[in-house]
Amino acid sequence: MQDRKTRLIMAGVCLSIVIGTLAFFYIQVEIAKKSAIRILTPYIEGDAQIEKVINNPNLSSEAIPKNKVETLKTQYHIIKSKKKHHLEITKLMNAYYFGSTLSLAILTIVLAVLLIRVADKGLQAKSILFRTVFYTILSLTTFFGVLIQVLDHKENIAINKATFIAYSSTQLKIYNYLITEGRNDLGADTVGNQTVDDFITSINQEINVINNITFGIEHERIKSADDILKDD
Repeated sequence: MQDRKTRLIMAGVCLSIVIGTLAFFYIQVEIAKKSAIRILTPYIEGDAQIEKVINNPNLSSEAIPKNKVETLKTQYHIIKSKKKHHLEITKLMNAYYFGSTLSLAILTIVLAVLLIRVADKGLQAKSILFRTVFYTILSLTTFFGVLIQVLDHKENIAINKATFIAYSSTQLKIYNYLITEGRNDLGADTVGNQTVDDFITSINQEINVINNITFGIEHERIKSADDILKDD
């Protein structure tokens, strides 16, 4: 009866540590998401100003045919949708990277303190409560360490941020083309030698080159039990 009571208490301790750690992790994720929104506000506001011009360009009657203007608007909004996708992934990965890294740092410090306590007489000499806490902290530290490696936060952030910037650059070309009434394309080597159709085609080509779903999971970084035993 006493052993059963002890096991239940230890299970409760273990569960409390796990729930507390995961709660801390998700709180940090939410904090990072809110911070990202504040940081990105100037970019979002800038895009909103550009979009006002795109939706209602002030063009002379002969500058660019109306049907071509509508095509350029469509291209702009296609890019906007794709750009939003990459921005959301960047914000999500950044938030999880922040939460995972902070949680891992704190768990590592706690684990280091516990290891110092173990160093003098060994783990078996410690109480069952100490051993429960130690193994729980060790498991959580391993979990967050593996999570960062598998989700490859840094790589996913870098790739999606680069894609977001590339799409923004293409949008700016459309904006510049409309406000200059087709006289000045930021990407053209020779100003004035490009027809509207040429410009529309070049934008489609850019979209095609940039277009990609860039979210990777590095499952190969998870070692099997056999690999771990080989390393040992």
